[in-house]
Amino acid sequence: MHTDIDIDRLCDTIIGRAFVIQHTLGCGFLEKVYENALAHELRKLGLVVAQQRDIAVHYDGVIVGKYAADLVVENRLLIELKAVRMLDAMHQAQCLHYLKATGFWLCLLLNSGSPRLEIKRLVNGPPPDAHGLQRSYPCASVCIRGFKNTPQYPKANPSFRGSDPATSTPRARSIQIACPPPCGRTTSSGT
Repeated sequence: MHTDIDIDRLCDTIIGRAFVIQHTLGCGFLEKVYENALAHELRKLGLVVAQQRDIAVHYDGVIVGKYAADLVVENRLLIELKAVRMLDAMHQAQCLHYLKATGFWLCLLLNSGSPRLEIKRLVNGPPPDAHGLQRSYPCASVCIRGFKNTPQYPKANPSFRGSDPATSTPRARSIQIACPPPCGRTTSSGT
């Protein structure tokens, strides 16, 4: 088991392998095909991967349900795979429930149902420290979940050249991360 690999590097590795699989297989296969391919790729890298691992949901000290996680990597990261036209809020809610049931911090939601791989990174609370313990940053999960790309670029307009059509002024590409009160911190980074 790779205890020295941090969660961000692990996440980057998984996403990189998912892109390779999407490029090789394309879209149109069943979810199980992508699951088997990703598990194979991650095992080739020496990572511990469990497929369809049963996870119990507890309530008041009683098991009230079970579900099977598509992939559990290094016993600390969930991967939920989909092969649908587009992800919706129900898929994200499913991942958040899985995170709550397992106590894990991160779930990658990967959709191979369209020609372009769709990736959602969902978190449960503040990020863990190097020992797997939750850090005490009151705004960390909100900051991570609250990022948005500004300004919104027209995605369906192939003639868009990076300027505002109304004023012909260039638009800056930036990522803005904002926390709600009490933190209120805002950071931007241009790309």
